[in-house]
Amino acid sequence: MKKDESINLIIHTEEWDPNGFLLPEKHMIRKIYSWSGAAESAAGEISGSACERVMIVTCSDQGIEASQKMHLPVIAVRNPRYDRERGEQSLFGAPLLLEQTADLEDGLLENVWRRYYGIPLEIGQTLRCRIREISEADIPFLYEISGGLINEGGTTAFFLERGEYAAFWKAYIRDQYAFFGYGLWLIERKTTEKKNGAVGIAGFTEVGEMGYWIFPEFRRKGYAEEVCRFLLEYAATALGWNMISLFIQKENLPSLSLAKRLGFHPDAEYERDGRTVQKWIRRTG
Repeated sequence: MKKDESINLIIHTEEWDPNGFLLPEKHMIRKIYSWSGAAESAAGEISGSACERVMIVTCSDQGIEASQKMHLPVIAVRNPRYDRERGEQSLFGAPLLLEQTADLEDGLLENVWRRYYGIPLEIGQTLRCRIREISEADIPFLYEISGGLINEGGTTAFFLERGEYAAFWKAYIRDQYAFFGYGLWLIERKTTEKKNGAVGIAGFTEVGEMGYWIFPEFRRKGYAEEVCRFLLEYAATALGWNMISLFIQKENLPSLSLAKRLGFHPDAEYERDGRTVQKWIRRTG
């Protein structure tokens, strides 16, 4: 995270001993002593200045309620001492509950902040592509290029109604990324003159199950292999998976050829939607 993009934390200091609440020095901390008008005023001053990236950190139900009233993202941290003195807190309503303040790292703060405002996370980059989460702004484009088709792990589904297609992706964006930490991601060219530089979708549909779909005009240009090699490395280093599988329709010769180049070997065959689907596997190491 760049210095001028740091997250500013609003901390309810009644909840911790200020001398015992440790955070990296690079964080700019706003100490708020009560969730009254003072808190709302401080939040307004921050939002009105150059420091717009604000997040509340709290160990109380009162703090979570205040964050909702102030329309700010929040992280809850369990504090046994506070629970003993004020009564056990449910901390229900916070998207993330930590057991200790030492877990408040830059990457985690960035993720919670982005999820609150619906800003897609960047997963990584290849030589030609940028891999990021799908956002709601991408849905109209995806509908037009797919005709309402959803393809997950060799299983297809059609949503002829634009509204149903949008509802699927909105639920997917809301639930899949935050809960599982992986999913199907958008693949974009790094440099493009077109308004939308997307070349396809790729990622993981289940634990250890990889999938990809390159849009027709970008096929046979090496994008699938380039992205899949990144995904294999990501699965091993970021997700800790040691086995990856691909499900490929038997008549899909280009994908079968790619699977071989990537080091996969056939494992089994299944019948899905009236077609023969082959399962290919390989170790990530």
